[in-house]
Amino acid sequence: MNIIDIKFMGDNAYLLKSCTVTTDELKQSVNSFNYNELYGKYREYKDENGVEKAQFPPINFVFYKFVFEHDKIPSPQQVLDLYFEMYTDRIKVIDENVVMGGASYNLNALKARILRTYPSLLRDFHFYLMLKECNSFDKVTYSCADDIKGTDITIVHKSKKYVVSLFTDTKRSWSFKKIKNIFRHKYGQNEIKVPMVLNEADKCGDFMLYRHTDIEFVKSKVINY
Repeated sequence: MNIIDIKFMGDNAYLLKSCTVTTDELKQSVNSFNYNELYGKYREYKDENGVEKAQFPPINFVFYKFVFEHDKIPSPQQVLDLYFEMYTDRIKVIDENVVMGGASYNLNALKARILRTYPSLLRDFHFYLMLKECNSFDKVTYSCADDIKGTDITIVHKSKKYVVSLFTDTKRSWSFKKIKNIFRHKYGQNEIKVPMVLNEADKCGDFMLYRHTDIEFVKSKVINY
């Protein structure tokens, strides 16, 4: 691990290291992931026992912790396995159920929820890497904590801050986006919405990723703001 700095500030400790993952490496990795086959095992399990509305521990920390530690992209199966390892103090697997806070939920339904989240984690990190690699902005940042609060990616350029919002161009996603803006975050005028048009997206294995034309769209927005 290439450690750059270890910092202590008040009650917090920070470990800073280099990240060498590239968009080419990401694409090469995900081309080998058998996502559709794995998700197919759990697709039928929907909102059983209220799994979709339950406040389970965040999935993004699992995905990005793996990237941080290994400088590569975790497979869908790895995210599934690591989720239950990482949160063993908060959720308990008992037979075909998972217990959290005294309530019992269907284990397969939770696995389905985790796997449904995986494509968006991959999509967002790929877009972050493209923004970083284009070298057009002063600073590009992804934060797990900010993500949970509703901010996907932030850009700082010429002392101005921009919030990049990523989502698929569907009725459901636009509806959720409106709710998210009302209840979770008010971005102001500097929000750049980048909806992914699925039939125009870059297909990579079982996944759909943003294209370089989407980066050019962000560039144009930053210039015109």
